[in-house]
Amino acid sequence: MKMNKIITVCLITASSLAFASMTIAATPGSYIGLGLGGSNVPSPNIFAATTSTTTMGFAGRAFGGYNVNRNFGVEAGYAYYKQASANVSSGGASASLTRDISTINLVGKAYLPLEDNFDLYALGGGAMVLNKVGYTNSGVPVNAGVSYAAGTAHMISPELGAGAMYAISNQLSTGVEYSYIFSGHGNTNTNSTATPGSGLLTVDLSYYFG
Repeated sequence: MKMNKIITVCLITASSLAFASMTIAATPGSYIGLGLGGSNVPSPNIFAATTSTTTMGFAGRAFGGYNVNRNFGVEAGYAYYKQASANVSSGGASASLTRDISTINLVGKAYLPLEDNFDLYALGGGAMVLNKVGYTNSGVPVNAGVSYAAGTAHMISPELGAGAMYAISNQLSTGVEYSYIFSGHGNTNTNSTATPGSGLLTVDLSYYFG
């Protein structure tokens, strides 16, 4: 009987120590982080001539959030996307079109713990999108129905995404995330205030306050 009690105490102690030393990827509580990677912002096809375009390049984001528990959290952040551009020269004339996209978002996150220190997650919410267009044209023909001018437009866009994260320690985690903001305000091939659907892929580093 005494031996059984000793074994029981040992098992309880070992279990407690194992739980205490367990590293959780999505630590409950507040966190902040940075992400660096790349984005894809489609460049509109507005010119009636062969066009050189740039749609992909370096991008980044800063974020902060709060995890209610291991399975659910909320996050807000700012993201800047690589500038998209289109340039063309035809018959002695030239034209240039640029588009800068940045967002402020608020999303909910649902985590799927696979191991003590590794989680998958999905996110969904909305983003305030700032769409800044630069446009100059010294006589290059444009396609029928095109109405383009330099300016800035704002819109609220749905945002969806997914990611994976790995706990380095109880306060640090790293991961990879892909998110997508949906298009709006019309056709980007005819309307300068329309916002294209754009993707963002980043490698993230997060700090948890515990």
